[in-house]
Formats: sequence, structure tokens, C-alpha cells
Amino acid sequence: MRGPLQAFCPSSTHAQRLIAVRGVRAIGQGAMIVSFTLYLRELGWGAAAIGLLLSAIGLINTVLSLLFGALGDRMGPRRLLLIHQAVVALTLLPVLFNSGRLLITVAAFVGNLGRGQNGAAGPFSAVETAWLAGFLHPKERGNAFSLNSAVGFFGMAIGSLLAALQPLWQPLFHGASAFRPLFLLPILAAIFAVGMLYTIPDIAPKHPVHPPKPLRPSIRTRIQEGLRDFRMLILLSLTNAFNGFAIGMTSPLISYWFAIRYHVGPERIGSAFLFTFLLTGISALLTGHLSQHVGLIRSVVIPRSIGLLLLVLLPLAPTYPLVALLYVLRSAFNRGTVGARQAVAIGLIPERRRALGISINNISSSLPSAVGPSISGWMLQANDLALPFYCAACLQGLYLTLYFILFRHVDNNASSPNPEHT
Repeated sequence: MRGPLQAFCPSSTHAQRLIAVRGVRAIGQGAMIVSFTLYLRELGWGAAAIGLLLSAIGLINTVLSLLFGALGDRMGPRRLLLIHQAVVALTLLPVLFNSGRLLITVAAFVGNLGRGQNGAAGPFSAVETAWLAGFLHPKERGNAFSLNSAVGFFGMAIGSLLAALQPLWQPLFHGASAFRPLFLLPILAAIFAVGMLYTIPDIAPKHPVHPPKPLRPSIRTRIQEGLRDFRMLILLSLTNAFNGFAIGMTSPLISYWFAIRYHVGPERIGSAFLFTFLLTGISALLTGHLSQHVGLIRSVVIPRSIGLLLLVLLPLAPTYPLVALLYVLRSAFNRGTVGARQAVAIGLIPERRRALGISINNISSSLPSAVGPSISGWMLQANDLALPFYCAACLQGLYLTLYFILFRHVDNNASSPNPEHT
């Protein structure tokens, strides 16, 4: 008899190790999403400058993810990810002792600081996702990716808690330097990742292939199926662009927004993020369970529709406890669908081009998401504190409408997947 979490756990030990790497990496990201923009604010950075930095990080990562996605299909993921994690650890180490603008900028680009990707590996996230998918049977993907997402959120919760404890050691430091010990978390996470990734084989073992049926599809039929798959991936990418833009308008600067709107510090912001990521992790597991009953598409659209309503209410909250509650609930309904959306995307991508296909899909969201902080940072500096949320709500509404209209047939086809996608 398997327990609730064991039902989500993939059978492959290699997949389990990749999920563990994501969880540990998320601890560092959780600390940074709470503290990094607050650290920059203490150093004298303005909202527009912080937003521009976060946008630049997103844009560079978008370009690199396409390059690394193509390399991942050719070279294999293991070498790329080992190099990436080693470089992250070495680049972040000097930030423990120095707050120079150039040093922090370089570290932010390499470590993807302040972007809070739920444990994903920055521009290498598509490579890692494809690596994980290679160890999974098709029927495991919905639950396994929900677990992968949930573990990332639980890691983010731990990191947020540690960031909330920053006032405890603040008296031992001078000014903004009290934030520096938190950089130990992403450094240690990168070191752990190097050790764990080294134990995982580069190429996933192939699952048993059944003998071909006597009647194989004609070349014309296979070309038509390939064109159909490409068309669906493009439609998904165009739809994701609206979602990415909405995310970029609000998420990267949310800690900064809490600080200037409600005059709260890292201890209260970190506490809110702790409950946010805990509940979101539970929601991700429930979404995986929900997808077994209502299908992947509805398990995305229904919770995110509730999240859209909460997003509209967020800037109207008069007090910090109320806005924190709305943010926690909104995140649970919205972000808890990450695993289900990954399972939908992977089902549309041929296996031989999986890393590149995932990169293209990620870029469709990350590119507009990278633009968002520079726009919302300018709005916040102009004291338009509600406008970013209303713009994001309009974009999210358009995304959900298109997502349901264009992909509602995916659940109907799930029972007979194309062998190319397995």
C-alpha cells in the first residue's frame, strides 16, 4: 500500500534524485526571492534599476535557454548541468564579502537571483526537465511533474523561512551586509547539486519498445502528424506569452512592492512567502490528483480562474495581513498548476527534440516575463502601485481563455498518445 506522496513518486531512482536536486536548489531561490530586491533597495538601488536588472536577467536566460536546449539534445544534460552548478557556486562566493554593483550584477545573471524559479536550473531548466522526462513512463508524467513542482515549492518555503529570520543576526552586521549570509544558501545548494547530478547517468534508459504493428503509418501520414505537433507547440507558445508577461509584471518585484506599499521588512515578507510556498506545494500535489479526474486542461483552467479573481483583489487590500492572505491563496491556485502545464507541453513535443522543444516552450513564457519587471518597476517608481496587477489580470484572463479553447481536446487524446511522444 503506497502512501499519498509515494503515489506521486516516480519509479526511477534517477528521477527521484533530480527532484531532490530541484528541492534543495529551491531553498536558495526562496531566500533570494524574499531578500534580493530588499538587499538592492538597502544598497540604494531604485525600483526602475531593480526592474531593469531583473528584466535583463530574464532576457539573457531566455537566449541562453534556447542555445542550451539544442546542446542538451546533442551533448546530453549531465555535463551541461554540472558545469552550470559549479559556475554558480564559484560566482556567488565573492558576494558574501563584497557588495560592488558590478559583482552583484554578474552574480545575479549567473545565479538567476531574485527570479524565484521554483528550483529550476535557470537557462538550463529545459535541459533538466527533458532529462527528468526521459526517466518517466508517460502515465507517470502528470503526478511526477506535480511532485517535482511541489518539492520546489516546499524548498522555496524553507528558504523563505530562513530569509524571515534575518533580523535575528542583523545586529551582528552593518546595514545591508546583514543580507549577505543568505547567499550561502544558493552556494551550498549548487554544491549539493554537483554531487547529486554526478551520480545520475547522462542518457535515460529506454523503456521497452513493443514490436511494430503490421500496418505502419505511411510517410505522408507521419509528415502530417509531425506538422500537427509543430503547430500545437507554436500555438501553446503564443498562448504562454500572455501568461509570461503577466507573471513578469508582478512576481519578480512582489517583495519590493510589499515593502513600499505596506512598510514591512524581510521577517514579515518571508513569513508570508513561507505559507505561500507551503500551500502552493500542497496545491501542486492536489492538482496532480485532480488531473486524474478532470483532465490536465481543466486542472489548469479551474484553479487559475480562481487565482485570476484573487489577483484583481490583491492591490485593493488595505492591510498587510489581508494582502498576505490573498497572495498566499492566489499563489496556491495559480502556481500549483505548474506540473500539469509541464505535462501538457511535454505531451506535444517529440522525444528526439524534447530539450529543444521544452526550451522553445519556456522561451515563449520567459521572454515576455523578462520584459515585465522593467515596465512594472517604472510604474512603481511613478507610484502607480495597482496598475501592474490590473495589467497582469487582463493578460492572465486572455491566456486562460485561449488555453482552454485551443487545448481542451488534449485530455480527449490522452488515452491514446502518439508513440513519438512516449
